[in-house]
Amino acid sequence: MIFDRQPRHHIHDGIEFFLIRFHLYLNACMDLLYQDIPLKTRTFMARLEPTDISVLYFTFLDYIRHRVGFDTENKSLLQDCADFESMDDTDFTIEDAVMVILKKFKRELEKDHILRVIQ
Repeated sequence: MIFDRQPRHHIHDGIEFFLIRFHLYLNACMDLLYQDIPLKTRTFMARLEPTDISVLYFTFLDYIRHRVGFDTENKSLLQDCADFESMDDTDFTIEDAVMVILKKFKRELEKDHILRVIQ
């Protein structure tokens, strides 16, 4: 994560406020979600059918949007998600990026969090 401190354009009660924006890329986003989400939830997400990803989307939309900095215009992550999906970034929205993040996170969880028979 790279932090970028830029002063806001106003001073309130003699205190200068700073807007802290961080530039986060897709792989760092996966690590951040992995650390934030409890094991039981990660296991549930991994076992969920791919057709039921909309359940995850509506559950995690606001959380991911705020946690990874889309509300502070995290353009680097938005561009990274658009590149991952091979889409033009002019038509790519924050909601599309959240779906890309969830799909990639679910694929990562399926590798580690599903029980398999070992012979």
